[in-house]
Amino acid sequence: MASPVLEILEYDNVVFTTGFDGGRTAYMGPPTPEREALWDDLYGFGTSMINRDQAAQLVNKTVPVADETGNYDGTYVVMLGVFHQLHCVVRRTQTSKIFNKLDSLTIYLLPQNLLRKSLYKDKPWPTDPDDPMSIMHLEHCVDALRQAVMCSVDVTPHPWTWKDGENKEVADVMHTCRNFDAIREWARTRNVFERGWNKSIRVADPLQS
Repeated sequence: MASPVLEILEYDNVVFTTGFDGGRTAYMGPPTPEREALWDDLYGFGTSMINRDQAAQLVNKTVPVADETGNYDGTYVVMLGVFHQLHCVVRRTQTSKIFNKLDSLTIYLLPQNLLRKSLYKDKPWPTDPDDPMSIMHLEHCVDALRQAVMCSVDVTPHPWTWKDGENKEVADVMHTCRNFDAIREWARTRNVFERGWNKSIRVADPLQS
């Protein structure tokens, strides 16, 4: 299936970390300013611009981007699947109406890691489905990650080992992974919100004419 980043995909061998036996990562633990900055740096630029030729190749058609005058600016907007999946872990509190009124710096400083922070939540979940912190949105995120896991089908063999009187699975093993840093840099340089895109403005799609 066509994707604007296929030509820059790289593969790395990465040993996964389980979080057990002292092998915790910098992303684990209660929210702190330093930890929030790490999480936000995974995702805070995931809505990207692509050119007309790239948009024409997409199986799932997208919309053109409007400039400040409301006219088509020559690009189209996409979010790569990896960034939607990260959105389910690195979730902002803002609704779309509020989001469009914030400058990009303010947006970057307001992350909300929905699933992760639910581990430390001490208040009832909102019931309004439009509330970005609602249980319905949490359910969406959990199931989106389930579908992503089933779609990627990681076939890395996990061995077992004898430990503490029984055989146990070993999860901290080497995986062959697509290089996330290359995709992150691609998205960072194409952040459509950085150029002030207002997603409430609709423009005619030249690919449909």
